[in-house]
Amino acid sequence: MKRGIIFVTLLLMIFAMVSHGKKLATLPGLFKPNPIAVDDQQLYICDGVTVHIYSLEDFTRKATFGKPGEGPQEFLHNPSAPASIMIAAFPEYLLVGSRGKISFYSKDGKFIREQKVPGGQMFGIYQPIGNNFAGMGGSLGEDRSMALTINLYDADFKKIREIHKQSFMKKGMLSFPAVNPIFYARENRIIVPGGEEFAINILDAEGNKVTSISREYKRLKVGDDYKKGVHDFLKAMAKDRYELVKQMLTFRDTFPAIQAFFVEDGKIYIQTFMGKDGSDEFFIYDLNGKFLKRLFVPFKYLNPVIPSPFAIKNDTLYQLIENENEEEWELHAVEIK
Repeated sequence: MKRGIIFVTLLLMIFAMVSHGKKLATLPGLFKPNPIAVDDQQLYICDGVTVHIYSLEDFTRKATFGKPGEGPQEFLHNPSAPASIMIAAFPEYLLVGSRGKISFYSKDGKFIREQKVPGGQMFGIYQPIGNNFAGMGGSLGEDRSMALTINLYDADFKKIREIHKQSFMKKGMLSFPAVNPIFYARENRIIVPGGEEFAINILDAEGNKVTSISREYKRLKVGDDYKKGVHDFLKAMAKDRYELVKQMLTFRDTFPAIQAFFVEDGKIYIQTFMGKDGSDEFFIYDLNGKFLKRLFVPFKYLNPVIPSPFAIKNDTLYQLIENENEEEWELHAVEIK
């Protein structure tokens, strides 16, 4: 009997290991990491307002920078937000977005410069496109409606034009789940959401539509488990403001067709809300909108709203997964092939 129990336990351990991908390393000393970025040689982890740089060869920590504050090389910390700062790794530098400014660092963590950006209450989500930048903004109407926009800015972060707009809040009401307001500027293209159906628009460097991706897709119904998960998440995040936030909350009947998308190495990885055995459905396209493949990829969540920190590079999904027994964070990887 004991041998049978041991066998089942080992089987469950093996299944758990496979479902989260291959463990690459344990990274001690992290508190609440999110987000992360990866290039060919290094891993970059934001933990609060601190950025850690690790080697992808032996996973040693090579550099650390960032501290709370409003001065140079300091970032404003929002303890109620899942991520205080954003980071992106480009060939020649790191781009760190925080509230009210964007900061440039070398790949070894040396400060280069920073630039004030419009929308001081928004996170600094900007990406270079040619000599300009694509960035996120927002507008609040008199009836407490809010729209999120993706704009084109010049090198001094002066707005050139609006290239995408979507409703975020109608008359003060938040509707879950919403279309994820993300964008990517890669290889002289800007990729933006196309609405609640399975659609993505691909724009040129001036924000003009080049082509689009779309396909027939049956959207999933929003169930009670998801609704409960959202309420639990908001209770933890809003704390004493939860009762107020709850009055602003509504739920859609169905999920958007696309949960999120990611652009790297000339490919668009489109993630849906379809899950199976701890894996999520992905559709992969090239930057011309050509379909390449569909597959399920092991994917871990912190809660029903927030995924475990992750990044995609070289057809590999890197994800930080918390080992709750050891109270440490582990880096796992799985090939997307």
